[in-house]
Amino acid sequence: MTIYTLLIVGYYAAARLIWGYWSNRQAKPLRQTLIKAGWLGIMIALGFGLGAIQLIPLYEFANTNWRAERADLSTVLTYAHRFRDFVQYLMPNFYGSPAHHSYFDWFSLRTVREFTNAAGQPITYIDWGIKNYVESALYLGILPLVLAIYALVDRWFNRKRTDSDQTTQPPYHAIFLILILISLTFMFGLPTYAAIYLLPGINQLNSPFRWVYAVTLGIAVLAGFGASALATLSPKSLQWSRRFGYGLIGAGTAILAALLLSRIFFAQIEPLFNRIVNSMALANQAFSDGRMFYNYQFTNVLTFGLMTLGAGGVFWLAGRSSKFAQGDILPRQRYLAYLWQFAAIALIAVDLMIASWGFNSASDPALLDFTPPSMQWLIDRQKEDGAFRYITLDDPTQHAPLFQANMTMRYGLDDVRGYDSIIPAQYVAFMRETTPQLQLDYNRIAPLYADRIGV
Repeated sequence: MTIYTLLIVGYYAAARLIWGYWSNRQAKPLRQTLIKAGWLGIMIALGFGLGAIQLIPLYEFANTNWRAERADLSTVLTYAHRFRDFVQYLMPNFYGSPAHHSYFDWFSLRTVREFTNAAGQPITYIDWGIKNYVESALYLGILPLVLAIYALVDRWFNRKRTDSDQTTQPPYHAIFLILILISLTFMFGLPTYAAIYLLPGINQLNSPFRWVYAVTLGIAVLAGFGASALATLSPKSLQWSRRFGYGLIGAGTAILAALLLSRIFFAQIEPLFNRIVNSMALANQAFSDGRMFYNYQFTNVLTFGLMTLGAGGVFWLAGRSSKFAQGDILPRQRYLAYLWQFAAIALIAVDLMIASWGFNSASDPALLDFTPPSMQWLIDRQKEDGAFRYITLDDPTQHAPLFQANMTMRYGLDDVRGYDSIIPAQYVAFMRETTPQLQLDYNRIAPLYADRIGV
């Protein structure tokens, strides 16, 4: 996160400095620009100085990391998002969710909780993404995306306004749009990633997909500009807000109508969904047939259509509220000028809650007070024999993993395996002499395997 933050802040600072110099180039402000850059450098140096007690040992430790042995650019780019993940900006659960242990059958109008995949194997949840659910979480909500686009459109069509506020401000819209576009190329593994790959520490991150962090930042800022533009509608902005509103209402209505037609004529299109399940990567591991795929995606598309319709409603309300903001109403009705803002907040909240409902599950806190007998036995051994580190003997063909790495830390027990992004290469080499290291891609030292030692 330190590297990502420094790169993003460095980009923003450079853009502001370049703009400051270019917009006043007739006054030859090079000296002032260099002074500002110097103060920024001092700020960064001061921050590193305050954190040096951790950053210096961390840098030395990272230089021993085993990841250096596999950190070539071509390998790192394989960890990026696939282009098919773009759909998750519109439908967060198109590829399923570990929290979805059921789906709604739109033919029988009942919830199905027991189902199999195409091979007839029982499955407990629907998830067929290429990356895990956490790393592929891209969704920001429909309204924020639309507000970000509206901000760019509004700025473009109002670029000739001559008021001093517009002429002296840096091109924030362009700065964050460029940040979004560059970051998208990084997170989707395009060759542009090579531009930063040679920087210190980058070759060990192995996570170009995490540039979603910068994309999210850029979209959030542009969405803020879009909301601000809706709150202060000029005549031209009002015209575009109405176009957005009617366009979104039309798009949402069309999506819902197409969904209804697909249900009516499902018999004709069912072979298409069967082909999708059989041809799309991993789909046959999560769905038994095209009918199940259709039922699951019906809910996703329905949500998408409703959120698009809701976003259109927000823009429509903003246009209608403009006359209230101009004082053409009684004081007690002035709240109507802010109605669209309350609607926007409510829509975003509902949208994001629907997207991730159930994923951040809740458990009974009393479970924290329970110590399993096997754990208590280890605790007692440590009290009698002194501190030690343990490792498990696993047989993947016979049972689930024993003691996931680091899970026993809360009991004061130390695990030989560990779970961390920085594992010394020397330690990895030693453990490879003991057992095959099949979990390094997941930042873990593997347990002992029964078939390895002939048990």
